[in-house]
Amino acid sequence: MGFFSNCCAVSGQSIPADCVEPCEVTAFFPDGHRVTGIYDGYGRIGDCDVRENLRECFADRQVDPVTIVSTKREGDGWKITFNNGIVYEYEYDGLTQQDAEARALFYANSRTSFEFIEKQIKMVKTKYVKKEMNWQNLPVSAYCPEQGYFYGRGKPWNKPKYKGGK
Repeated sequence: MGFFSNCCAVSGQSIPADCVEPCEVTAFFPDGHRVTGIYDGYGRIGDCDVRENLRECFADRQVDPVTIVSTKREGDGWKITFNNGIVYEYEYDGLTQQDAEARALFYANSRTSFEFIEKQIKMVKTKYVKKEMNWQNLPVSAYCPEQGYFYGRGKPWNKPKYKGGK
């Protein structure tokens, strides 16, 4: 798995991986707790996996499941379309329609859960944290297009309202 990161929910600055420049951040969670430490570039602050922690916070929430809109036989495989626009194509010779649909449903629902969790991430560079901040009053941390690692020259992660690009 490669590097990935988000942008600071307050400044819009990219949060770099620790191998680029150690960056202290604070992650906020819906249950009220926060975690502060150096972001490692793999979704962890110290020993806290931010996404896994969010999955636990939302474990009792039912994410709207996807449903199959159509299944078509194409050559040696199947093309399966879902209500959210996701399309899966399986090219396995001999795979039954039922097996193809079961695999596609599992994957599509996992992807939906992943996308839901990504929309819950709220991280702030610690230098911008204020006492009154909490998960409810912060915007979502945007995804960093450079993944916290693949930057151009200089230190673009320290510029306000990070736009991405090299």
